[in-house]
Amino acid sequence: MQKLDNELQIAGIYISGHPLDDYLLEIKHLSSYSLEQLNDADLKIFEGKKLKLCGMVSDVVHRTTAKGDGYCNFTLDDFHGSLKFGIFSENYLKFKSLLEKGKVLLIECSVEKQRWKQDSDAYDFRISHIQLLSTALEHYYNKIAVSIPVTHLTDKSGAALSNVFKKHRGNQFVHFEIYDSSNDFMLEFHNQKIKVHITSDLLKELTDLHVYYRLMN
Repeated sequence: MQKLDNELQIAGIYISGHPLDDYLLEIKHLSSYSLEQLNDADLKIFEGKKLKLCGMVSDVVHRTTAKGDGYCNFTLDDFHGSLKFGIFSENYLKFKSLLEKGKVLLIECSVEKQRWKQDSDAYDFRISHIQLLSTALEHYYNKIAVSIPVTHLTDKSGAALSNVFKKHRGNQFVHFEIYDSSNDFMLEFHNQKIKVHITSDLLKELTDLHVYYRLMN
């Protein structure tokens, strides 16, 4: 991370890779919009909607009001955009430990009119939840469905898939879909003994085995 930070400071861009490169699957399955999309949009169209946004904290300032209440202003960056956020009161105390430069986070928020400016048409992001992006998949999904064509069912492929499930043993259910396209047939089932820990590493290994998966909640 220090090397990447130095590259950004010197060249203005990341040269050897982006800090979010390791989180592509989390972003794919969790992010509602890219930060660039929200930068370019009229936030009014998102009013009242719940959003999940992913990125890295690039700037953060912790402050205290005259009454002694803590709050924070921070900037979240993704691959092509950035957004500024403020967090206050109980939510600040709840998520303060995560608000550090370099942290890769998932922000759950809604778009609302600014409350502190009367007769304003400006909108803000109201944060309801923050967590590390690395732990977010298991938080939002409690089941994974794997679809396997019957023509791919062999002792070798079965053993490989079993090893992946054992390696990533956890608490989320696995739903199986065995299908035969030529005969328009599908068998669906789940095994109570097979539970996994849904992470990007698991998803990468399933992809390497050419197993199609679908995350469910």
